[in-house]
Amino acid sequence: MRYSPSCRAQDIRHISHGLGQDCPWHLDDPRSHFTVVLMLSRPDVDFYGGQLMIHPLPFAQGDRATPIKLQLGDAILYSAPDIACRTDEISDGLRQICLVKLQLCSPAEQSIVPPITKSLIVAPIMSMPNESSSLSLPFTATFINLDTRPDRRWSMACQLRRAKMHAVHMRAITGKQVSSQIVTGTWDSSLNSLYDLKTLPALLKMSDGERGCAASHALLWGVVSRWPDSHQPLLILEDDVVLCDNFKHRCAELIRAVESHVEPKLRTLVLYVGGEVAKWRSEPGTFLRYGYGARQLLREAEYIWQTSSYLLYPAAARNLLAAMPIDAPVDCFMSRQVLSNRVRALVAVPALAWQGDAYHNGNIVHTNVYKPPRVNKPPNDLPNSSGVAFKIGPPGELAHC
Repeated sequence: MRYSPSCRAQDIRHISHGLGQDCPWHLDDPRSHFTVVLMLSRPDVDFYGGQLMIHPLPFAQGDRATPIKLQLGDAILYSAPDIACRTDEISDGLRQICLVKLQLCSPAEQSIVPPITKSLIVAPIMSMPNESSSLSLPFTATFINLDTRPDRRWSMACQLRRAKMHAVHMRAITGKQVSSQIVTGTWDSSLNSLYDLKTLPALLKMSDGERGCAASHALLWGVVSRWPDSHQPLLILEDDVVLCDNFKHRCAELIRAVESHVEPKLRTLVLYVGGEVAKWRSEPGTFLRYGYGARQLLREAEYIWQTSSYLLYPAAARNLLAAMPIDAPVDCFMSRQVLSNRVRALVAVPALAWQGDAYHNGNIVHTNVYKPPRVNKPPNDLPNSSGVAFKIGPPGELAHC
């Protein structure tokens, strides 16, 4: 089955095929690469339940087409003239609740994915929840996790189970997979040093971890940006986050309070349920009080670090994408957009989540130039110019040594 380059994603969303059968799809565009998005529907179903095997065609003679396993809710972004897939690896138990969907996006529609010649990016693509979905929450959730940290993936699975929440696992992108058109290779820390007084302004090379982290978040921004303004936000979690007790209820309470006060087209909002605030907005100090007895506060921040836990609305996602490429660590980039009023950063106080062991035991090398530590000089014990040293004696008495 072939499609002309003029085909748009919405024209072929109806394409599906029964599971357990071979269903090769071939896409060909001689002029430019298209991005193929292959996804499993019903991401609210536990993603540990089954796998999908993708068999990409060789890029060139001699290249090996290594099968790739996808979990339920995952997707593959693949830029190449041809692709073929087989769905016969999905377990029988999932056949009644899942369909494989093929979606074709042009480079303009999938602008955050750079042209890829010999590499793959595997990540989740979130679909809008079905009306029949078992989720009753006013948000959809995902968490970002590197394949090299299965310990954190397991920790997140345990936390989500305790919180009685579903979340789609996103396989984090590594810095070596990222084009400089998406995330630059250097960043200027001058603005950040005005808020982090321990650091010096400098032009720094971004680490692979910083670039991969930024690209992983940007991929999710691209997904959210396609949703209508009235759509529920996406809860984006990193795999070292710690959720508070009763997180699901308190997060839902926060969203309902915000949406009752802000109409959809004005929701250029990033709701930080956790983060390190460098400076609050001078006015208004309090954006909203909500919850039983107005015990919970939502404050507006001017500059904030950490992206371990935030809710993103479609209007805000579009504004973040419009400011790309990302030219700083992702939290600094987002704070810069807050300062330029492209988005608003609202922070839950007290926090509903926090980063476990922040800035330690991670896979990201944080680039900064720190000021030399201040050395407290010991008291001057040298004699004065007269050659006589003094010591303090009883009150009112100055004794010679």
